[in-house]
Amino acid sequence: MSNASEIPISFTKDWGLLYGYGLFETLRTYDGVPFLFDAHLDRLLASADELGFTGIKPRAELQRMATDFIRREKLRSRVVRLSLTYGNPAEGVVPRFWLSERAVPYEPLDYRHGICAALATARRNEHSIVVRHKTFNQLENTLSWRQALDRGAKECIFLNTAGLLAEGSRSNIFFVRRNEVFTPSRDCGILPGITRQTVLALLEGAGVRVIEGEFSLGDFDRCSECFATNSVMGVMPIVRVDHRSVGRGAPGEVTRHVSVLYDDYLRRRTLLKTAIIEESLSSDE
Repeated sequence: MSNASEIPISFTKDWGLLYGYGLFETLRTYDGVPFLFDAHLDRLLASADELGFTGIKPRAELQRMATDFIRREKLRSRVVRLSLTYGNPAEGVVPRFWLSERAVPYEPLDYRHGICAALATARRNEHSIVVRHKTFNQLENTLSWRQALDRGAKECIFLNTAGLLAEGSRSNIFFVRRNEVFTPSRDCGILPGITRQTVLALLEGAGVRVIEGEFSLGDFDRCSECFATNSVMGVMPIVRVDHRSVGRGAPGEVTRHVSVLYDDYLRRRTLLKTAIIEESLSSDE
């Protein structure tokens, strides 16, 4: 059993630990390249500014720390988490920034056959001041996700307090009807995901109509396809919700098209980033 004296006393005063007053970002590395890293760091710092964090290390230093961590640990294809605590200014405790990594939890078969989701019994509070930020307050998400796992699903889907479609426990939700793509708007109580925004831009560039708005469970029940997005899974087909098959119960044509657009974009960005990194490393020799 570890001795409590081994825990730094200053850390026990950090509001990140005491009250969940902290922020995090989760991203993927591909061949050692952190995908859309700048967008994740921008969101982390924008949320920190809006939520009153002070005394944070400069952006360039945070970026260097994360890049050094990925290189040192040789994280070729992993999930990387950036975490930032609020600290405790009144007690002289500064914000803490640290990094962790884990394996990618999805398999090729998940993308080929799609996954199942379950409707969460809890409701997303679209009026919450923190709903659009990626905070440490993830207990409701985690409990709902674990309940979904117990029901044989790999994701759960929240409705908001008005009974409208909101988001997944760790993803944004899209659905398809008559070859049009629909997704809940920010007003529905969602975290505006970076992958969500990327997919919206890719679909717009491909001439696919996307409607952001407020949708009832009835609207969602009539969809022919559904997919989820986040920075770890990318674009993931959802083929069943509880006991109901979505469309034909297999990834649909529009979902496959979105996946191809996203994968092509990923390859272009990571290849470009790899070239920039290699050029930077060679110039340092």
